[in-house]
Amino acid sequence: MSLDRLSKWLAAGMLVIGSLSLASVWQAGQHYQQSLSLTQQRFEITMLTSRLFTGSRQLSQFARMYMNSGDEAYLEHYRQIREANDFGKALDELRTKQLLPLELRLLRQAAEMNDFQVSIEQRVIAQRQLPDSRPRLEQEDYVYSEQELASLLEDFSERVYTRKNLQVLEANERAVNSQALAAVMLGCAVVYVALVVMLFLRRRLLLPLRLLTEQTRRLQAGEDTGPLAYCRSGDELGPLAVALDAYRQVNQQILSQQ
Repeated sequence: MSLDRLSKWLAAGMLVIGSLSLASVWQAGQHYQQSLSLTQQRFEITMLTSRLFTGSRQLSQFARMYMNSGDEAYLEHYRQIREANDFGKALDELRTKQLLPLELRLLRQAAEMNDFQVSIEQRVIAQRQLPDSRPRLEQEDYVYSEQELASLLEDFSERVYTRKNLQVLEANERAVNSQALAAVMLGCAVVYVALVVMLFLRRRLLLPLRLLTEQTRRLQAGEDTGPLAYCRSGDELGPLAVALDAYRQVNQQILSQQ
């Protein structure tokens, strides 16, 4: 095999290994992008869940303040919050996320509990506007609805956060594994090239050169070595062997004339 052909085989092998290494690096990048996306989703879901907590508590707070004081300003704040419907908007956004059936069921139960809580607030507010009426928002069913709503939202938040956090860890682990695979393949490429070069030098260069060197020494000593080896070799040693063999023939003619 000539150096030219060997270089082509080496180039082809390096191309394959390099392509696989680049594919591993690209795959690692994709996993890191997935990890960033999952982290962003986790953050968005956490913020939306916080909006659910805040929206429900603000309504309850202003409803209680109006019940206790009768100040119309508190009632106006309550109505503005109800009109903004931040709880409903956050709920709709959460439903567009990639949630599991159990998580969607928790959201549905939280929405139902919030509607139940708001209906009690509306009823008590209407009673508060009657003359000589001082109702309170401390009924057992209302307190239960507050506690149940908080429990549902906490359960939802914990489940989603745990699941998304696990997905982020798995994506990071896959990215690290892909990077490790790319490093191993690059190492294999280096070893592959070193082994091929070593074998080539030993089989195609060192051994033939040693033989030609030995035959050249015999020629210098005046011995007839016969046709030199590797004269028909198709690699770079062929022309060298042909030139040495021509020298041998000329030398033999000179010696025969003497």
